[in-house]
Amino acid sequence: MPKKEFTRDLKRIVELLCSTINQRMGTIKFIAIALCVVVSLSAVVAGVALAIDVIGTNGGGSAESTADSAGAALDSEPDMAPEYSEVYFQIAPTDSGSEAGAPVTINVSCDGETKSVTVTRKTVSGALAEAGYTVFMTDIISPAGNTSVYDGMTVTVLRTTVETHDYYVQVPYDTEYRETAELYEGESRVVQEGQPGSRKITLQQTLYNGMMIENKTISSVIISDPVNSIIENGTKKRTSATTKATTKATTKATTSNEPPEISGSTVEVNGVLYNITQTLEGRATAYYSSSSMTYTGNRAVVGGTVAVNPNIIPLGSLVLVVSPDSGQTWSYGPAYAHDCYNYYTITGTYVDLYMASYQDCVKFGNRNCIIYIITPAS
Repeated sequence: MPKKEFTRDLKRIVELLCSTINQRMGTIKFIAIALCVVVSLSAVVAGVALAIDVIGTNGGGSAESTADSAGAALDSEPDMAPEYSEVYFQIAPTDSGSEAGAPVTINVSCDGETKSVTVTRKTVSGALAEAGYTVFMTDIISPAGNTSVYDGMTVTVLRTTVETHDYYVQVPYDTEYRETAELYEGESRVVQEGQPGSRKITLQQTLYNGMMIENKTISSVIISDPVNSIIENGTKKRTSATTKATTKATTKATTSNEPPEISGSTVEVNGVLYNITQTLEGRATAYYSSSSMTYTGNRAVVGGTVAVNPNIIPLGSLVLVVSPDSGQTWSYGPAYAHDCYNYYTITGTYVDLYMASYQDCVKFGNRNCIIYIITPAS
């Protein structure tokens, strides 16, 4: 049956069916049912029409011939499989990684030296492998490994290494002040000596050709807790008879920030003797931070914390920073090197002194200084 006649007869059947339903049901039900019938019959019409077209095209041929035609059509489609490039910046490929071509001479900068090599491989990765260079997964090649080589080309291989270092730094103790009626006002005594704790800091450093480009803390563990110092201050009132007798005796004991007494390889600060292990000349600046948290994880203490270049002054060192006149004008410390400044961009021997406020930093400014690296004498 021709396709047009089949469609016309089917349309008449649908109209007759709709007329019958409309007479027996309400308008709303009629519309709903009519929509369902139209959708179903449309699918049937489309399927029958497709079958007629296929039969007409094949001239009533067999199913095998129809399948053969479809297969031929599929075979004629272009190959759409994606092409995957080589993975570069990994271990260098073997000589089979790229095809051979005309010999060219390239310059390879690797492991601190530059060599001219003649190669036949067409890509940078293949050329490096042919020249006997081993490139690891973490190394960087410039230009990229899939770049075509040419005569006179320069290829750079950056060796990447990751190092881990452990540092042990002291954790400063706090000082606890108490009042006692056993001492006169202005007098004080040490009830308990303070003992610093110990902290282990593990740093991970990433280097390109030996130059450090990243330095981060991967762990910070307390080895031993500090023991606080306890000082008692007197509250007992003085009489006129005792004032003169005690004033002279207590003046030296209660005075703070006395000029250090330097003698050869030792220095005495506020009655405590230290050995001088190293002496440096440099510049002193000042800084302040509202968080007071240092690079090593210790809290900054005014008068007891400095920021340093760890390549010059090791973290955790105990230092005394004084004016060039051996500390007669000013001094800072003893203080722990618990912080770092931006030593990547600042050259020279600097030490940054932690202050109580921004105003104190401005007041201190930038001064010449002598830096003593010290250790307790006992």
